[in-house]
Amino acid sequence: YGLSPGDENHDEPYFYVGPWTAPEDSEGWNAVGFTGAELGWSELRKAPDSRAAALEFLAGRFQALQAS
Repeated sequence: YGLSPGDENHDEPYFYVGPWTAPEDSEGWNAVGFTGAELGWSELRKAPDSRAAALEFLAGRFQALQAS
């Protein structure tokens, strides 16, 4: 779980969840350049409540990891 300012694969900041091993259920695991999930800054800015969207993303990935 973290927030990156951007990197060689991402031109903008993003929240991410990077588990050690890839989950069996690939839905929602959309990361580019690493195994995991990401929520980009532009997508976050489109949300009516960006704080709620970020928390929902992180909580949703946590729940998916717990279920696998």
